[in-house]
Amino acid sequence: MNKIKVILLVIVLLASRAYSQGATATVGTVTACPADTILVPFNVTNFSSISAMTLFITYNASVLSFQGLINVNSSLSGVSSNAMTSPFDQIGIAWSNINPFTVISGKLFDLKFVLTGGTCNLSITNQSEIVNSSLDIISFTRYNGSVNQNSTPVFSLQPQSANIKSGDDASFSVSATGVSSYQWLVSSDGGNSWTNVLNFSPYSGANSTVLHISVVTPGLNNKKFRCKANGICSAYSSVATLTVDTVTGIVGTVVDEIAKLSIYPNPCNEYTCIEYTIADEGDIKIEVYNSLGQVVQNLEYKNIPAGNNKILTDCSHLYEGIYFYRIEIKNTNDYFSQTKMITIAR
Repeated sequence: MNKIKVILLVIVLLASRAYSQGATATVGTVTACPADTILVPFNVTNFSSISAMTLFITYNASVLSFQGLINVNSSLSGVSSNAMTSPFDQIGIAWSNINPFTVISGKLFDLKFVLTGGTCNLSITNQSEIVNSSLDIISFTRYNGSVNQNSTPVFSLQPQSANIKSGDDASFSVSATGVSSYQWLVSSDGGNSWTNVLNFSPYSGANSTVLHISVVTPGLNNKKFRCKANGICSAYSSVATLTVDTVTGIVGTVVDEIAKLSIYPNPCNEYTCIEYTIADEGDIKIEVYNSLGQVVQNLEYKNIPAGNNKILTDCSHLYEGIYFYRIEIKNTNDYFSQTKMITIAR
């Protein structure tokens, strides 16, 4: 009987030696934005006299792109890591050395990722093992982590491609929630590279919901535009293409004379005057758009006599802000169209 007690005592002592260290391993939790490079810490406590370890950490490869280990503890020289997809997405980490290491409390390494987008849990699997210098498998408590995506602006209005006659004005509009600032960008190589639009001629509104291009020229043909909405994170709008039409306009008396077209006062309060000259009798159509591209006023006048003409338009019902007046004039032989920006200020 005493011999059995001794054997049982030895078993208990061996079991207690395997679990006595109270070791823990913790994967950190990080919040980031899409496309960010992030470092997720792997911290431990009571890792005493460790001579080998094999770790498996699950993740979602559609959310995170694993880049490797960084800021590795100096005791882990020769540690290796590898992203695996079978039987599921996980990172395998292996290390062994005849010289054991001890970390009572601290970081072993950072897991380096690029966040593609979304939320992902990081879990240490039960297949992970650590072994001490006595070749005992050390039990350790696992604390899992995650990578969470910050809120990202959401576009409710995307810019639309536009076909604009040379000499007209053009505009692109967006609207998004969760935004603190906007930045329009332009590409001259089909969208391969982008540069920030600056508020210099012909551009205005480069940091607003509406990008305005004054007097479109053939040199702007096929340029692409998009908007970057900045909040906690950033998001890009869809891409809009500007096509400059240098053929549609018919060169004739209306086009020759309409160069005198003007809108005043600008900024205006309650009324604005459109003044123009035509050589022959014709019709005029006026469409007023707000900064979202919505038509807020539509006017048509038939059989306007030749010569100098003025049209007084009522803008007292419009809110303060930027608007665009698209004016079309046509007669039997000719056609002219031009868009002008006007500001309502009270």
